Amino acid sequence: SSGLPGNYCALVVELEGIPEYVELEQRCASFASRFPLAVARLVRQGRQYAWMAGEDNSLPLYVHTCDSGSNLCAQQRLLEIINKQVSPSATAPFELHLVESGGNSLLVLRWFHPAADAKGIELLLHHLVHDVQPTSSQKPSPVELLQQRQNFLKKIRLVGRAVSNIRQLDRYSSVLPVEADQPS
Repeated sequence: SSGLPGNYCALVVELEGIPEYVELEQRCASFASRFPLAVARLVRQGRQYAWMAGEDNSLPLYVHTCDSGSNLCAQQRLLEIINKQVSPSATAPFELHLVESGGNSLLVLRWFHPAADAKGIELLLHHLVHDVQPTSSQKPSPVELLQQRQNFLKKIRLVGRAVSNIRQLDRYSSVLPVEADQPS
């Protein structure tokens, strides 16, 4: 309903205990300092949108406590988090929620889909939960292998073709709605 492509997605991990809030908050701040666009906001600039750095210096971390300790309360809170309607420009692209109920907890990561895919979320969770950071493979990607095979002149021609195609696409009007329709 925001007029943008993409959706909010969520990943829920059930934990056997309740993690230390202070440590989780420190890891969120560490992640945001290493990747500042993780706390950016989506801002409209003319016909296009851009990620603009925000004032926040940490991933938003919300703690929800269910007093009764029942699974019903935790499930209700989980549904509220997942189905929350919010504009992409009003919040950071990533939100972390900790739902505590009884002796266990749910770690909910909610994100705006164009900001990351499933692999990006896996790496974000790895950064937040593990002490050792994932290592990148030394093997070049298939795109890098193709680029290594082409000579410099062919690469320049390819860039020129890409620029002309992008300019041609920019001449078309967007088919996306500019303003969100409010349900009656």
